[in-house]
Amino acid sequence: MTTDFSSLNLRDEIMQAINELGYAEPTPIQSGMIPLMLTGADVIGQAQTGTGKTAAFALPILQNFKPQQYPQALVLAPTRELALQVADSMSEYGKKLRVRVLAVYGGQPYSPQINSLKRGVDIVVGTPGRLNDLLERGVLNLSEIKTVVLDEADEMLNMGFIEEVEKILATTPTERQTCLFSATMPTRIRKLADGFMRDPQSVIVKKSTLTLSTTEQRYYLVHENDKTNALTRLFEIEPIHSALIFARTRAETATLANELVVSHVDFFGQFLNPTFHFTAPILYNTDYLTFCHPPEGHTCTCARCKCRDDVSVSEGSLRSRIRLFGRKERSLRVT
Repeated sequence: MTTDFSSLNLRDEIMQAINELGYAEPTPIQSGMIPLMLTGADVIGQAQTGTGKTAAFALPILQNFKPQQYPQALVLAPTRELALQVADSMSEYGKKLRVRVLAVYGGQPYSPQINSLKRGVDIVVGTPGRLNDLLERGVLNLSEIKTVVLDEADEMLNMGFIEEVEKILATTPTERQTCLFSATMPTRIRKLADGFMRDPQSVIVKKSTLTLSTTEQRYYLVHENDKTNALTRLFEIEPIHSALIFARTRAETATLANELVVSHVDFFGQFLNPTFHFTAPILYNTDYLTFCHPPEGHTCTCARCKCRDDVSVSEGSLRSRIRLFGRKERSLRVT
């Protein structure tokens, strides 16, 4: 296993970028995956969110980066939230190379994404539905794709996207490099790998290597009618300086915010939407809007406590959100 990034012989521009980000040594998935991807082999990484897998596939893609007319790498992600997170990370890693990275996802107007594609991009990160829409409109050209990454493939399976994923893969060059990441390997994912990958090499990371050690997680079993009182009590007894509170719907978000105001837990709390520039210590957010990627330096990125109110979410999605809002912080508490 590689124990130092310098031993990977990455481009100087990449090394400079990751050094500025404070990366000291590769995580297990990065140590195993990067050398394999640099050989051009198809690879399967069985790893959960939180293991450092984005850099595991992003750095080899950037190592092989050469300007060309159409996108040379495509990353498929199950959610808007993850697509934005991956695109942001790849932009950070490739900023010294002036790599153009575009995130495409549903729920947003087509025009800005189409205009960006027409101007030219090097790496496209997107959700299967919007990618297929852009392909059908004839504005996304995948004829020069060198590498395709399927990130959180099991989540795409759970969300019913596998047929759309297969449709997208069928439009890419057969000689491409294909990389698949999945926390689990159900039969349908193995079938996908068998159909679209060539003798893939595997790297498996155990749960014990998750990179969420700076995050404290806890939960409380509370009766439905006692949730607001319990949340109010939490603000009274904990040294919470800023918080992000998720609710299931916009109506429930408004109701919860009003109840906390009545309980004198206000702190100028505000509602969060994808374009609002916020400064409030407490932000109330619907679960649907969690694809919002807050600008660096805003309150949401340094939330000390992220409370969830009546929201059902998969383990992988919750882990993605923890990293999205807490990765820049020394510590994060999730309740």
